Amino acid sequence: MISADHYLRAHIRFNLGTDIEAIRKGHDCALPASSSLAEALPEILRLCDALESSTQWQAHTASGKPIDLFTPLVHTGLEHGAIIVLSPQEQYFSPISKDAAEALADYAQTISTAHLQHTLVTALYGGFLAFALFVFLLPIPIAPFSRLLAVGLCGLSLCSWKHTSSLLTFSCLSTAIGVFSILIQEKIFLISAPHAGLAVLLASLSALLCIGIAIVAGKIHITHAAAVASFFFLMAGSSPAAFLVLSPFDAAPHALPWLRNICALGLGNALITTMYTPNIAMLVAKIRIPRLPSAGQDLSLSDEENTIDDANNCANAIDNAHALVAGITIGTSVFICICALSLSFYADSFSQALTTTLGLALLLHAHRFISAITTWAMWLSGLSCLLSSIHATQFENPISMVAAIIPVLVIICFSLYSLRSKQRDLYFQPTTIVWLERCESLSIAACLPLCAHLAGVFSFIRSLG
Repeated sequence: MISADHYLRAHIRFNLGTDIEAIRKGHDCALPASSSLAEALPEILRLCDALESSTQWQAHTASGKPIDLFTPLVHTGLEHGAIIVLSPQEQYFSPISKDAAEALADYAQTISTAHLQHTLVTALYGGFLAFALFVFLLPIPIAPFSRLLAVGLCGLSLCSWKHTSSLLTFSCLSTAIGVFSILIQEKIFLISAPHAGLAVLLASLSALLCIGIAIVAGKIHITHAAAVASFFFLMAGSSPAAFLVLSPFDAAPHALPWLRNICALGLGNALITTMYTPNIAMLVAKIRIPRLPSAGQDLSLSDEENTIDDANNCANAIDNAHALVAGITIGTSVFICICALSLSFYADSFSQALTTTLGLALLLHAHRFISAITTWAMWLSGLSCLLSSIHATQFENPISMVAAIIPVLVIICFSLYSLRSKQRDLYFQPTTIVWLERCESLSIAACLPLCAHLAGVFSFIRSLG
């Protein structure tokens, strides 16, 4: 007769896999109440003919309550008739929780690779070019800009296909040019400033509408959409400068005073967009960096921040943010190149000063980014500004000719440093970096009033008095 005071009658089961029938089969055992399961485990395995495991065992009740193997059974709270389930100990990996700062730091260690395009894209490009040639060679009385609008709408329809988002740029440009030309209905160089500003605004809005349709209808890559959208957003934001021309018919028709205003305001908007590109991308991607409370603030401030805790969602958000930064930078850089080149045809001191300072600011700001696409896009736009500064030189003005040496020296210095850094490892000293940051800040501060002056903001303010 077994005494209930010294023994615990329990039902032992083994969980060695997903076989439910094997789990249900158990053995009734009488275990010493003063002993622990770890002490009785060898005898239990021998009596039940269980396979020995190289890993440690774990025990729990039928309801899933864990049982300590090293606690005497009398102190575990088990009663007679309890079911004890034994299984090999498994290591469970808890999900890694990351905030936005950690995800950004991890992303910097990864290298993104571009995917190769498939033959479907090549076939679609060939069909698109064939359709474009057919439309332009069709012998019917249709205006050329109407043909261009038709080609742009065709490209927009092809954007709904997968992996054809690169057609979005050409289709939106064609649509915008077609809408612009249909609205003007006359030579572009003879229109007045208000009509030009309204036409540019409507053309940009039509292109933005195309982008929205393409995003909703098809699988457009976020980088392509951000690049084209940023370009036309800047164009739409620059169109009000055409209305600041006080007397558009004072100058010769080919002088295009409204185009100079649009380019100057566009460069100012592009510079501000470039400086705030990371903030815009993080805002769109819904990434918020947790803040550390300063002196005197409640420590729960950092817990109230809405951060991304799931590692997968955080990684996806960081990928989207980097794609947005690359797209916005590409669109902004293309817009800067066009505006700087157009502004260089107005050869005066202010245009030369604006393109010089803007080019220097972009060249220095480009090296703040780790992405090669972002750095090179901003670098090329900075070089185009410096080259436009040389093109805007007034050769009859000695001061302008001397100022043209500045962009030449900047390009030569950067080129020589890059060539020398390949031969041996060269790094900037901290003091040099501080002075370069100061030079960047001064260049940015000089660009904004120059943009406002060339856009006609100051003249418009003086006319109000």
